[in-house]
Amino acid sequence: MAIYKSKAALGQAPVQSLNSALVAGLLYEYVTGAALAAGDIIQMGTLEAGVKPVDALLITDDLDTNGTPTITLTVGILNAAGTDIDAAATSTWIAASTAAQTGGHSRATSASPYLSSVSAESRQLGIKVVAGPATFAGVGKKVAVVVFAAG
Repeated sequence: MAIYKSKAALGQAPVQSLNSALVAGLLYEYVTGAALAAGDIIQMGTLEAGVKPVDALLITDDLDTNGTPTITLTVGILNAAGTDIDAAATSTWIAASTAAQTGGHSRATSASPYLSSVSAESRQLGIKVVAGPATFAGVGKKVAVVVFAAG
């Protein structure tokens, strides 16, 4: 049996106490104003420099009312032009979620939010419509992303 120790266990890094630990949920919301289609990008907002993401949650209304819904959404960090999810391995946080097919939520599908670490620059958070809806549910529907970040 092997025993492995973290830097905190070795006394090489501070251990946060309950009083010093801070994880906040940063909420980004969008209300649909037009029909969504495959390839569309929803620019959700800025993730400020210095923020350390640890998890992400997509929350959405039912965006596809068809009996056989097809819509899927991917959440992550957008490329510099804001036209697609960045190609970096840690930029896709929630991949091809089906939550918008009935309304619901999806958590990060990989460790990417945590592994993306702290950035010295602000980044844009976005949603890509990977597959469009078979029947768009209409305008006024909400889509939100909550980024859980450590202070």
